[in-house]
Amino acid sequence: LAAYYCDKICLLQDGKLISAGTPEQVLTQSNIERAFNITVEVIPNEITNSLYVIPVLEPLHDTLH
Repeated sequence: LAAYYCDKICLLQDGKLISAGTPEQVLTQSNIERAFNITVEVIPNEITNSLYVIPVLEPLHDTLH
């Protein structure tokens, strides 16, 4: 939602600034993975002209074993 509604955003980890700027500058795969310790894909949406941040989840069967 931040990518759609905000002109500028800040990304924090443990209260420390990781990145600040436009959504395109801040919402990068490496920044989000660093801040939240998860694997993601960042995909541009040409219709809305914003970004989608999609978590890459482990297959459930690998987690259960």
